[in-house]
Parts: sequence; structure tokens; C-alpha cells
Amino acid sequence: MTLDRSFLFFLLFATACSRKSETTAADAATDAASTMSLPPTDAALEARAYVTASAEEAKRELVKEPTSKGAKEHYTRDGGAMPASFAMQTADLTIQGRRAILVHEAGKGATDARPFLEVVEADGTQVWAKDRPHAGITPPVGQLAIAAAPKGRVAQSACDPPTSTVALRLWDHDGFPFADFQALNVEACDELALLYWPKRGFVIVAARSGATIAQLLDEEGKLLWNGNRGIEIGTRAKVAQPPAVVVDRITGKREDDSFLLVQAGTTGEGQLHAYAFRYDLRGIALWQAALDLGPIPANAKERPVLRRVEDGVVAATLPGGKKLEIRSSGESRTR
Repeated sequence: MTLDRSFLFFLLFATACSRKSETTAADAATDAASTMSLPPTDAALEARAYVTASAEEAKRELVKEPTSKGAKEHYTRDGGAMPASFAMQTADLTIQGRRAILVHEAGKGATDARPFLEVVEADGTQVWAKDRPHAGITPPVGQLAIAAAPKGRVAQSACDPPTSTVALRLWDHDGFPFADFQALNVEACDELALLYWPKRGFVIVAARSGATIAQLLDEEGKLLWNGNRGIEIGTRAKVAQPPAVVVDRITGKREDDSFLLVQAGTTGEGQLHAYAFRYDLRGIALWQAALDLGPIPANAKERPVLRRVEDGVVAATLPGGKKLEIRSSGESRTR
């Protein structure tokens, strides 16, 4: 028997997400209706080339204004004023040529930042868009992060302070809400990172004052690290520091795959340094101690940026602009 997909989503949403507000059903219906253009049929998608995701985080940048027509209309609708600056995330998807773009007012949580999520083709043609990608999550919603996902889907994580959780949402290739998962129970969530690890799942890292917590969900949404409590990794800075993650080794053997985390922390003298950590698929540290990458400006607003150069080699740009090459052996050098 083949289930109607809207009914299938109801089943997935009802079983996977245990923290919906009373308005979730209405919000989801409104959200589904905000898909702004007709996507290709499933038959057409089968003819498209699927590609392997890069195992890197979405590109993040601050911009003066959104580049797409849909995003500009979103912020100026009903006579609204264009914000002074925007934070933008861009993730290459697993359907060749497609990108997901998330924009929101800089320096605000999702509820106040009016986020706008869209998927576009290589030529900029909009496939689908969401005016409220955080709909159905108990407000006020904190940070959002996006990543690729299998079969052309988009992954979206969200900090939800009222329920002390971090959620993972999957949007289908045509913008239909696919599933929600409760990834972590946390005391607070001030900084957030999301990474899609092809064939392994989704790494979510949430930082707060004094702790950084991570979770790995497989591609079906199963929690793999200590239930919804996750594991503690990274630094324990008094002021939450943004984490950055990237897969540094992809060998085909689960026991040999690993990822890097770069995050700022304070030294014994109170200086702010960047540190690198390496973990395996079980979340176990592979280095005896964190790799000290040196001091960074205390007032730097940039996040660390990590890009995989080749197996075992990662290029890092630290807050303040310092550029390094980090190797899986635990060595680093200036680029």
C-alpha cells in the first residue's frame, strides 16, 4: 500500500518530534504553502545527477543585503524596512547545482531575525522557499544552522531555549517538511554548528557558557551519542564560543573516519586562544590533548572557517584572519 505523502509526513512528524507547540500543525500547513515555485517531478529528479556532499559546514558570511529577489521581497513586504545587515549561510546540496541559502537579520535569534530559507538552482532559479523555516518550534527560537542532507534534502538545526532542546529538521527536495528530531537536551544553546557527514549522518555542536555538547544522528535520525544528552567536547569557555566542524578523514572504514572541531577557549592566563580537537565516529578524542593554534583577538566577531583540502588535511581561517593548515597527525602550520 502506498501512503499519501502528506499523511506520511504527519506520521513522521508526530513520532519524531516530541516538543511541538499547540500551533505546530497550523504552522506546518502554512509553511508547506509557502513553497513558491513548482519543483521538478520525482521522475525528473531521477534523471538529475546526485553528488556527494563536501562534509563541510555551510559557508557563513555577513552581507549588507540579500542577493535574491525572494529574500528582498521577504524583508520589505508590507512596507517593512530593510535591516542594516544580514547573516547568510549557503550549503551545496546533493542534487547537482542546487544550493540552500538561509538569511536572517544579523545578531538576532530566529524568532526576531525573520529568517528566510530558499533552495536555488545553479542559475539562481528558485526551487522553493520558506518565510518561517522555524515554524512549529516553541518560541523564542535561537540560532539556526543549515546543511546538506541525502536525496537533495536540506537539514536545519535550531536552538530552542524554552524547551532546553536542540532540534534537527529535514526539508524534502521539493520543500515539503520531511521530519523533525529532538537531537539534544541542553541547559542553554548560545552557539550552534551543523555538519552533514555523508553516509554517517549529522553532527550537531551546541555551545554555552562552560560547556560544548555534541550529537551525531544517523541519516534516519537515530541518536548515536548518549541518547539526547550527547557528549561533551571542545572548550569550556565562560563566554560561549562558536564551534566549527569538518570531516578530516573519509576512508570508507568507520573505525578510521574522523572529524575536526576548532573553537576558542581561554588559557590559564586568561588569554583567548583557538584550539583544535579530533574525534572519531564514537565521539572519542583521537589526540591526547587539544592542539593550541595560538592567540586570537578577544573582540573578533568572525567564526572559525574550516575547509577540507584532502584526506587528513584541513585549511583553517581563525577569528582575526590567521590562516593555518591542520593535519590529522596533530600538527599545524601557517598557510
